[in-house]
Amino acid sequence: MSPFMLSLRRLLLPLCCAALGVPAIAGDNVLPDASPEAPLPALGASPSGWTASGTGAGGFMAVQFQVALSDKVRGVGVQGGGAFNCAGGSARSAALTCTCPVGGDTGFAPLGLMSGIDPAHCMVMPPAVMARRSLDSLHALSPHIQARRPVRQVRVWLHSYAEDATFAPAGLDSVARFYRGRGTSASHIQRITTSAPAIGSRWQGDMLRWLHPAASPQVSVQPLAPRPEGLRAFDQRPFHPMENGHGLADAGLIYVPAACEPASRPGAACRVHVHFHGCALEAPDPRGLRSLHAWAESLRIVVLHPRAAAEPTRNPGACWDFWGASTPPPTGGNLLLAPAYARADAPQIVAVHDMLDAVTRPAPR
Repeated sequence: MSPFMLSLRRLLLPLCCAALGVPAIAGDNVLPDASPEAPLPALGASPSGWTASGTGAGGFMAVQFQVALSDKVRGVGVQGGGAFNCAGGSARSAALTCTCPVGGDTGFAPLGLMSGIDPAHCMVMPPAVMARRSLDSLHALSPHIQARRPVRQVRVWLHSYAEDATFAPAGLDSVARFYRGRGTSASHIQRITTSAPAIGSRWQGDMLRWLHPAASPQVSVQPLAPRPEGLRAFDQRPFHPMENGHGLADAGLIYVPAACEPASRPGAACRVHVHFHGCALEAPDPRGLRSLHAWAESLRIVVLHPRAAAEPTRNPGACWDFWGASTPPPTGGNLLLAPAYARADAPQIVAVHDMLDAVTRPAPR
């Protein structure tokens, strides 16, 4: 592995767990006792009104996913992520401009002009600059995304930890500015900061209720204990694109509330939420997602956990692609070009879209 990729791995690895408050211990990240050969279940879930969220690199991916599929994805939650197409096709910028440790002077750092890969060279762009670049990039992408519906009613949840040493507040500020620049109402953007979490922090449940307000019209709605059998592995390989380098793992996870099981046959279709993990979390830690699954159980929301895979030379941290690892050659920061990894036809976006489509198919009788 090249010295640059080794340094990139060191920089991206904290994106896996720093924002979650979960120690990066391999033994914790274990798939539940279910065969990864199992197919993704057809649940007859709702084919529209999907929402997405992500942590760290997954936060960047959640925004990309929502932007590319705006017609279907009507809400996005970001925890520790940042601006749409912040990296501009540059792995160096992904590591140093978009995810810099907090501290030091912030300022504009043109893509490709970093003097090195030492974290000391990190420079976070001001939120107004990042948001402007995101909107310029979106303009270039407009022929390649689903954006026929107005975006005013998109719901946006932004969360950060006060003690987070990986993500600068400017990243989430730029996300808010980006959505406001797209026309999203300020009343539909929620921004919160909390102290360092314990495992199972309630912010995930608050996020799910914000993104799905119709599912919890009453304040008295309470979370239910997540069922161990509700979290299961499934085979992701049928969703792999034909081309190599797509960066997808062989197995993913899905949480199915009791009311959404095929045998339950609910009168109304369950909603669907997709959560993108952070770097190195090839299997999300079920303990850290307990709050998310508890509220999913209560609100009848199916939660899909697709998984990215490590690629030694282009993506050693198993991050979701927010800089071009799955769609070489990268655009190199040229905002006049539509970055392939952020388009509706990007390999990872297509794969996750097809997974969501699969759970909306009629449940077997």
